[in-house]
Amino acid sequence: MKNIKIMDCTLRDGGWINDFRFGSENIDLILSTVEKAGIEYIELGYMDKKSIPEAGRTFLSSYEELRLLGKKYNNQCNRVVMIDYGKFSVENLPDYDQNNNFIDGIRVCFHKKDLEDAIIMGKRIVAKGYKLFVQPMVTTRYSDDEFKELLDKVKTNIPEFSGVYVVDSFGSMTWDDIYDRLMLCHRELEQGKILGLHLHNNLNHAFENAQKACSVFKDIQERELIIDGTLMGMGKGAGNVQTEDLADLMNKECNGEYDTEAIKSIVGKVIAPIRESFVWGCTPEYELSARYHTTPSYAKMFSKKNISLEDMEELLANMPDNKRDSFDKEFAKEYLANGIKA
Repeated sequence: MKNIKIMDCTLRDGGWINDFRFGSENIDLILSTVEKAGIEYIELGYMDKKSIPEAGRTFLSSYEELRLLGKKYNNQCNRVVMIDYGKFSVENLPDYDQNNNFIDGIRVCFHKKDLEDAIIMGKRIVAKGYKLFVQPMVTTRYSDDEFKELLDKVKTNIPEFSGVYVVDSFGSMTWDDIYDRLMLCHRELEQGKILGLHLHNNLNHAFENAQKACSVFKDIQERELIIDGTLMGMGKGAGNVQTEDLADLMNKECNGEYDTEAIKSIVGKVIAPIRESFVWGCTPEYELSARYHTTPSYAKMFSKKNISLEDMEELLANMPDNKRDSFDKEFAKEYLANGIKA
């Protein structure tokens, strides 16, 4: 069996483009087609206690909404949801029941400052019986020693965890950066623990980096690697690796057997029409956000104000470090209104 697998994140990462409003029919089409195509992991959406229940949306506030979303599944793939630390209480999830479950695992995202609390959250998740995928956002914020310390804390406090991700949140990591972190994880984690790779395309290098990761890990058969993708690359800011490209790559180089025609058909039926109303992809402003290691949400907001790229670069270059990782709308308004500050 091949050790490199794909997770399609369209309904979650792609949701940042259209406010998660895919529509019930499109959601069913995406889920059934991606599963039929042989994709091993599917992300059903994003859970947030502030969400207001709405049919046809993958921004979810309760397990009941998740149950309704996943009820038509045939259990042929692993299903996960994402929770940002502090955005949803895992106490509101029932214990895992393999005979009556709608998700298999939970991806926990957190910023560096929240590591200790995220570990407590992770312990509760595995205690409920779910697979836990640890996703430290903005992996570049950690030095090698700090990332090793993170791995040590996860291993010590949550030995039942399923996997750890290298997350290129801002699309700013070079292949050398990615390789070093993946190899650090491979050295430090016991056999059986999964590695994950989540790439953004701000510098237009996401697919190239995915190719290189495949080339390395197809020779490391003892370690499972999951590479995230989205249909047509639909995702926040510059978007992600395209699921259809990943599937084609895996078929050619990693003994994959994905139905790429099925994947391309759903791109044409569902995602291409969305692209007519919404924009994503590599642009100069998202390249700048990657260069200055800043969430692309600022670049998106600044670009709507029709400021020049030169002024945008100066704004991003001089932004306080404590505001770069998470978008602060009120700060952004004030920062822009006050002009460029040294």
